[in-house]
Order: sequence, then C-alpha cells, then structure tokens
Amino acid sequence: MNVKLSKEKVRNLINQYYREVYGIEGKTSIQVSKDYVGYGMGEHKDCVVNIIYKRKMKVFGEETQVCIEISNDNLKAIIKDYLEQDGYIVTNMKIDKGLDYKTEGYGMGEHTEAYPYFRGIEVNIKGKEIKIGERK
Repeated sequence: MNVKLSKEKVRNLINQYYREVYGIEGKTSIQVSKDYVGYGMGEHKDCVVNIIYKRKMKVFGEETQVCIEISNDNLKAIIKDYLEQDGYIVTNMKIDKGLDYKTEGYGMGEHTEAYPYFRGIEVNIKGKEIKIGERK
C-alpha cells in the first residue's frame, strides 16, 4: 500500500512525537528554499527542506526560544515509529520535495523561474491488509 502524508500531517506527527516521547510542548515549522546541493560535478540546484521544532524553555531564569533541527533521517524515524506502533511494516519512504518551474515575463524579459516545494511524504507499507471478500 502507498500512503501519502501531507505537509500538515507531518507537522502534526512531529508535534505529537515530541509531546508524547519527550514531554515537550512546542510547534513545528517547515520551510523550503532553493539552494545548491551535492558536491563537485554533481552539484545542482534543488529544494532544501528545513524542519525546526521550536519551544520555549527557562535558561538561567529567563524564558528563551529553543530550536531543534529535524533531519530527514529523524523525520523518517518518527514516521516509521508511529506506523510500526500501528502494526505496519514500512518498506520505503520518499520525501515529496523538488522544484516547480514556471516561465515568467514577456518577450526579451521572458525567463524560467524555479519554485521549491514540499508536499509531504509518500510511504510504502505492508501489513494489516484485508483481502477482497475477506471479513474482519
């Protein structure tokens, strides 16, 4: 089965994970930008997704904003953890991000512009499947 998790669902899962596992109350922000990725001859423009979990914490008696940066590996581990708790086996996970190209301008000023996007995560799972004609 292929399951698509939207950007909002991913944000809610991260908030829920930090609340349940670490007892931390905060908010997740997901930002996208276009930047060069890769190294050497393989360097190219691509979408960079920055996921940050923000919370307030008292440090030296003052309330301070603390940011936890969530890497792609951490994000995949959080989603895999929740799916495995529900009895599913995760076979593959793909982050749906990239660049959309749009032609702008007119005449000699016409050019192609790249816009980064993050639409969520696609997960392939196995387990808990009901065959056609089978009853619960």
